[in-house]
Amino acid sequence: MNESLGMAKTTEELFSQLDLIGKKLENFSLTIDKKRDDVFNLLRQFGQGIQQDFSASGQATDGNGVEAALQSALLQIQNSVNQWDEAMKVKAKGVDFMSKHEKYLVVMVFGAVKSGKSSLGNLFAGNAFRQAPFDNAYKHHDKPIFETEEKGRNSGAIVRGDGDDAFAVGYTDTTGDIQYFTLSGLRWIDSPGTGALKQDGDARLMEDMVKEYIPYADICIFLMNSSEPGLQSDMKYMQFLEKQRQSAIVVITHSDVVDEDEDEDGNLVQCLVPKSPDRRKRQEDDICKRLGEEYPTLSSEQYRALSISTLLAEQAIQEENEQKFHDSHIGLLMKAIYDKVGSDVIQLKINKPKISLNTFIEDVVNGSGADTVSIHGLIEEMDRVTNEIRRYQQGIDQSVDLILRKVKQDVRNQIQSLSSTWSAQIDQQGGEISQSEITRRVSSLIHDSLDKNMNKHIGQVIKNYKQQQLDRVDMNISIGTIRKKTRVIETPYEEIYYVERDPSGIIEHVRHFFGKTYTRRVTEHRVLTKKIDIGNNAMEVLDAAWPKISNTLERRVRRELGRVRDTYFEPQQIYIDRVRKALFDLEKGLLELKYKE
Repeated sequence: MNESLGMAKTTEELFSQLDLIGKKLENFSLTIDKKRDDVFNLLRQFGQGIQQDFSASGQATDGNGVEAALQSALLQIQNSVNQWDEAMKVKAKGVDFMSKHEKYLVVMVFGAVKSGKSSLGNLFAGNAFRQAPFDNAYKHHDKPIFETEEKGRNSGAIVRGDGDDAFAVGYTDTTGDIQYFTLSGLRWIDSPGTGALKQDGDARLMEDMVKEYIPYADICIFLMNSSEPGLQSDMKYMQFLEKQRQSAIVVITHSDVVDEDEDEDGNLVQCLVPKSPDRRKRQEDDICKRLGEEYPTLSSEQYRALSISTLLAEQAIQEENEQKFHDSHIGLLMKAIYDKVGSDVIQLKINKPKISLNTFIEDVVNGSGADTVSIHGLIEEMDRVTNEIRRYQQGIDQSVDLILRKVKQDVRNQIQSLSSTWSAQIDQQGGEISQSEITRRVSSLIHDSLDKNMNKHIGQVIKNYKQQQLDRVDMNISIGTIRKKTRVIETPYEEIYYVERDPSGIIEHVRHFFGKTYTRRVTEHRVLTKKIDIGNNAMEVLDAAWPKISNTLERRVRRELGRVRDTYFEPQQIYIDRVRKALFDLEKGLLELKYKE
C-alpha cells in the first residue's frame, strides 16, 4: 500500500480542495445587476428604430451602385440585428447556466474529436479510483451524479451502470451532448468534439454548442491529441479563449507510446510508457511557437500545454504504480486546476458574469469573427455607401464641361433653325417678332434642351438614373425685335423752271409799263428717295444675343448639375447619416455600460 501512497494523497488533496470550494460556495448566490437588461434594451431599441426606417429607405432593388450598396448595408444591418437578438438569447441562457451551477466550480472540457475528453472526465469522476486496490478519498465520498445539460444528439451520452455512471467513450465522435457530473464542489462539463461532423438527427452543430458554453464556465480545459497537437483549428480556439477572457488550461492528451521489451522468460511484451520528457517539451514548445506566429498579440506562454496520459494513469491506479501515475501528469493537471481557481473562488464567480457581459459588448462593437457584423463593420458599410455617392458626384463633376458643350451645341443648332423659321415668316407675312415672343421661345428652347441633354448625359454617369424635372425659370435674356430689313436708294436730278423777275434797264421798264413781263430760269438739284426690301434681321438679332444666351446656359448648366450632384442622393445620405449616428450612439451607450476593469 505504501507504493500507492502518492496517488492516495493526490485524491485527498483533490477532495480537500473541492470540499473547500463547495463550502465557500454553499451560501453564494449569483447577482446579476440591471446592466445586462440595459444592454439588451439598447440593442432592441436600435433594432426597432431600424425596422421602422427600413421600409422607407430600403426600396432599392437592382439600381445604381449607390442603391446596391445601400441595399447591401441595410441587409447587413438586418442580419446584425438578428444576430444580436440571437446573441442576447444565448447570453440570457448563459446567465441561467451560471445561476444553475453557481454553487459549484464549473470546469468545462472541450477539444477535437477523439482528444480524450470523456476518458479524462471519467478519470476525474473516480471510477478507476473506486475500483483501485488501495484506499483513497474517492472511496469515502459520494459517487458523482451524471446529468445532461443540453442534448444535441440521440446517441453517445451518459452510460448508466450498476452504481457507476460514466461518459460514453467510443472510437468515433461519440459525445453529442453538453453533460456533466457533480463531485463535491465540482461540476465537470463534458462536451462534443469541436470537429464533429453533423449527423442525421442532430439538434444543432456540435461546434456551435461548444462555443456557446465556453464563456460561462469558470475554467476551461482545452484538449489536443498528441498525434497532431497545435493544428490550425487548435490555434483558433486558443484565440477564442483569449477573446472571451476565459481562464484555460491547455492539455496534450495521449502523451504515451507503446514500448516493447522481454520478460524474465524472454517473451516479447508490450507496455505503455510516457513519451520522453524531451519529446513532450518539444511538442509543448512547438505549440507556443506556432501560436505566437499565428497570433502575435496573444501571450503564447499563457497557453503552454501540459502533456498527460489518461490511459497511463488508469493503468497506474490498477497496478498501484506510483511512477506511472507520476509520469501521467494527472496530478499536475489537478494542481493546475487549483492554481487557476486561486484562493477566492467567490470572486471568480462574481467576475464571470461581468467578464461575460464585457466580452459580449466588445463582440457587438468590434465583431467576434468573420461571420459576424459589428457596429464598426456597419459603420464601414455606411461609409461605403457614402463613398459610392461621392464616386457618382465626382462623375457628374467630371461631366460638366462635356454636358455644357453638348447643350450649347444643341441650343445653337435649334436657334439657327428657329432663325430660319422666323425669317421665312417675316419674308412671307411681314410684320415683326416681338422681343417678348423671342425671349419666351428661346427660354423654352433652352429649358427643353437642358432637360433633355442633362438627363441624357447624367444617365450615362448614374445607372438607372431617375430623370429630374428642371424648374422653368425666366432666363432674363434681353433680345431685340425681329423685323424686315430695307434699303433707301437716292437718285439725284435737276428740276428747271422759270419765275417772274423785275425789269432791268429803261427799255424793260417802259415795256413793263405797257404790260410786258420778264422771267428768269431757275435750276434746282433734287434727290429721289426709294425704299427697297432686302430681307430681315433675324440672324443679326440672334447672333447678337448668343453671348448672353451662352453665358446663361453656362450658369444654368453648372447650377442644375450642382443641384443634381448635391440632392439626387440626398435621401439616401440623410438616411445613412441617421443610421451612422444611431450606430455611434449605440456604441457609446454600450461602452458606458461595460464594467470597469
